[in-house]
Amino acid sequence: MDSEPKNKVVVGVPAKTLSSQGYAICFFPEQPPRKIVDVPAQENEEVFKKTEVKKVEAETIPLGNVKYIRLHWRNRITYVIGFMAFTLSLNNAYHFPMNIYRYGGNFFIPYTVVTIFVGYPLHVLQTSMGQYSQRGVLWMWECAPFCCGVGVAMVLACFLVALYHNIFAAYALVYFAHCFHLVLPWTYCSEVEDADAHACAPPSWYISQNINLSSQEYFYNVVVDTNDKSHYLWSLGSIKWWLVLSLAFSWVVCYIAVLRSVRSIGKICIFIIILSYFTLLTLIIVALQLKQFGKFSEVLSGVKGYVSWWNFEMWCVATIQVIVELGLCYGIPITYASFCHFRNNYQTDSLILCSMNYLHSLIFFFIFFSFMVRYSCDTKDFLRRLPENTIEMVYIMYSEAFANLPGSQIWCMIFFLMLFFMLIGTQIAFLEAIMTAIYDNFVYLSKARPCINFLVCGGLALLSVVFCFSNGLYQAVFVGSFPIWITVLPLSILFVVGILFVYGLNQYFRDMNLIQKDRNNLKLKFFLFALLAVLIFALFIVTIVRPANTLSGDQNYDFTHVVIMWFVYAVFIGVIIVFAFLWTMHCRVAQKQVFGSSVSWMRFYNERSEARGQFSYEYVPSYVWGWNSH
Repeated sequence: MDSEPKNKVVVGVPAKTLSSQGYAICFFPEQPPRKIVDVPAQENEEVFKKTEVKKVEAETIPLGNVKYIRLHWRNRITYVIGFMAFTLSLNNAYHFPMNIYRYGGNFFIPYTVVTIFVGYPLHVLQTSMGQYSQRGVLWMWECAPFCCGVGVAMVLACFLVALYHNIFAAYALVYFAHCFHLVLPWTYCSEVEDADAHACAPPSWYISQNINLSSQEYFYNVVVDTNDKSHYLWSLGSIKWWLVLSLAFSWVVCYIAVLRSVRSIGKICIFIIILSYFTLLTLIIVALQLKQFGKFSEVLSGVKGYVSWWNFEMWCVATIQVIVELGLCYGIPITYASFCHFRNNYQTDSLILCSMNYLHSLIFFFIFFSFMVRYSCDTKDFLRRLPENTIEMVYIMYSEAFANLPGSQIWCMIFFLMLFFMLIGTQIAFLEAIMTAIYDNFVYLSKARPCINFLVCGGLALLSVVFCFSNGLYQAVFVGSFPIWITVLPLSILFVVGILFVYGLNQYFRDMNLIQKDRNNLKLKFFLFALLAVLIFALFIVTIVRPANTLSGDQNYDFTHVVIMWFVYAVFIGVIIVFAFLWTMHCRVAQKQVFGSSVSWMRFYNERSEARGQFSYEYVPSYVWGWNSH
């Protein structure tokens, strides 16, 4: 290299040629090679005065010259813990035990098969795309802009879930506040009862069709305070101030959690996991001391009768269960993986996260039925007469289970505090997916992150006040039925189709080879292609026959509800079609390929991949090794 720096920046010269001469190279994939640009020697001196790339990377860049700063997870273990906090949700704590209650032990067969052959491959696919693009669920579709409507629909689905999800955290907070009474208020029946109400019974009494548990009466008459038994969609009733305060506190916690993106999310998720695992471990020890293992055979044999393992509806519910638990229909793996290091081993992390999600479901199944069968003389008859299968049963049955334990106040306090932060951990994932989509596509808004976060959280909080009325529980359950069957299946199908056939399987493996070099082989290619092809076919069959809704339970909706459901379904599908049509028209005018990638999509070809492998610092695949901040 000459003693005096050159006065020109050379663009378009192969990286191998420049590297052999000792130059440091900076790539701009979105800008094609054009011409030699004249640069003053004084400005060019700072670029070429060092010959070692490690020194160039260590050079401090003024934040004023950086257009968009995107934080990374602190390390690999923080990313794993953050996603574990998302999967630790009501889907594990309630929906999985209730599916065992419906279908018996045979539900483990489809749940296990779907986790291995559907959940894991799709999680690997989404994680790898997010990690490669280093962008969220919306910008990631620059690889196949024809399918960018799928990303928009996923953001809308996250918005819909974030709208109602915090009201369940508010319920847990109300229970936590009432745990400070000397006598738990749901352990006895209230003196005033409605004439039309069923008789009330304290905990451990036999449940009949005409007797409600005191915990059940407490939830409906105190926590929710609903007197509207008709469940009209447009009937709200009176507002409940204690729910408004609890909901406001929940949103404040969420705002603080997403204030600094994954840096603040990682801290609160570590606290959530420590608290949750400590509580679950304690409950497992208590459940083991109850010695109710003999009665589990009656639970696994099928409470509502024997269901064969090839029951089609059961397989449909298992598919929905796994996809919702892992957030595959909302793009949560894409969002969280986009904050990982480019060379992170995403396959191992996906295997760990899917396994931990499966373990969470087993733990909650064991705890739920260990406490439930303790108070029954005839286990199967007791479980047959459980209250109506709706989401509020998670509060009724768990508060019932801990009511008669020694030190019940402490047990209930710890459990509902854990439940509150579990719901917060899930909620912040949906919020971060929305925020990431905003900042990735509107870079100038990242300078006002606190204000934008406040506007988004504040707007959602104001809209969610509607769930604090007397009939708010019914509204939340009704809104919650949308993302379960409207967004899960179509978005999962279209995501796989977009990556396999629009972006291209060969191009996908060519790009992923840059993340995990020399791990691309024909056997892996064929194996993943076969699994994803089976996934497409299975999900297509599932969409033909709508399974029983796993969130709304036994609710019967009238014609107005059905019309609204199909309208929301049409909106999601319409968004995908409209964006595909707009991209097609744009390509016809600009004479581009409809099924090609955008010019802003990162394309690392031979020279770029060779230079990246040579000049990037050595990556140590450790879970505690710190990653760069940006």
